[in-house]
Order: sequence, then C-alpha cells, then structure tokens
Amino acid sequence: MALSRIELKEKNVKLEEKVTVCPSCLKFLVMQGAGKDAFIGRLDPSDLAQVVECDICGKKEAKFFVSPFDRGIKICEDCLEERGKKHNWARFKVVSNSKTEKCDICLLKGVKHLKKP
Repeated sequence: MALSRIELKEKNVKLEEKVTVCPSCLKFLVMQGAGKDAFIGRLDPSDLAQVVECDICGKKEAKFFVSPFDRGIKICEDCLEERGKKHNWARFKVVSNSKTEKCDICLLKGVKHLKKP
C-alpha cells in the first residue's frame, strides 16, 4: 500500500492500515503526527535475505512498521515472549488468533491479534 504524496502533505496524518517504512520516512511520518495514535516497531524478518520495501518512498529497505492503535498489532508468540511479560503489549487484549496472517515484526505466519484495551 503506497501512500500518496497528497495524503502525506497534510498535518496530523492518521494511518488506517499498517505501513512499513525506512528510517527517513519514519521520521517524516512522526513529524506529521502519525506516531501519536500508532504502534511503532522495528521489523526483524526471520529470513534475513528478505527485503521489505518502504511503503512510502518505495526506494529504500523498510526497517520499521507503524500500525494504528485501531488496527492493533499482529504478533507471534515468539516475538511477544522475546519482549517479556512486562512489555506493554503483554497486557493488550487478544482479539483473535490466526495461523495464516503474518507477524508485524518477524513476518512469519501464526499470530495473535492484540488491541490496546
């Protein structure tokens, strides 16, 4: 999902879907206000050869994801445990489980869909 340049010129950008972004585009999104109502996390593809393209510029390798609170976060058990039981995400409500959707962090299938309470 590429975002149009017109959408990004607006102040207080509010995302409706998860986007993967390079460090430069992440800075831009945060300066536009998209970080206020969103999870921001670092991508950690399980397959290190896998290159994830930036959804905004399309030119650079994405290192981060930004997911709106309304959407929640999709995370596998391994990534959740790696962050520890005291991480904020561990307190979020599990909305659903899926074996076909991909983890927002490692991009492997099999996730819990968490939403902020």
